[in-house]
Amino acid sequence: MAQTADPAIWAFFGAGAIAICAMILPGISGSFILVMLGMYGPVLGAVTDRDVVSLGVFLVGAVIGLALFSQALHWALNRHYDTVMAVLIGLMLGSMRVLWPWPDGVDSTAIGAPEGTVALPCRARRGRRRAGHRVQRGRQAARAALHRRRGERAPGLLTQS
Repeated sequence: MAQTADPAIWAFFGAGAIAICAMILPGISGSFILVMLGMYGPVLGAVTDRDVVSLGVFLVGAVIGLALFSQALHWALNRHYDTVMAVLIGLMLGSMRVLWPWPDGVDSTAIGAPEGTVALPCRARRGRRRAGHRVQRGRQAARAALHRRRGERAPGLLTQS
């Protein structure tokens, strides 16, 4: 899309509302969205010229866009968690093409190796097992208490006589 020479004031509002979504979504650049909308030049020109009105409208659009999009993303995560996470992971993996380990960006498919010491984060698995163990123990205790109330012996559990 070509750069807009003299956009209307509502275009600054819309560009701010749409470009701010890049702050929430991983793998998307806000300035790239402005380039796609044809508003990068006009917004940069407003910053250079210190056009307070255009920048104010852009800022109001960004604030309103951030509030609306964060609520929409919250709703989508609550109702369609797996699908939204798959899309977000796809965005992150897609943006990796321009980042490491491809040293030439999109110009080459050669894969480069990291140089020097590489630290990888590790996560201990103990916490998960203990939590599951506590849940299992809690279920066993609840089942045993239910059988005691009924005057029965709980199947599969050792009880004291």
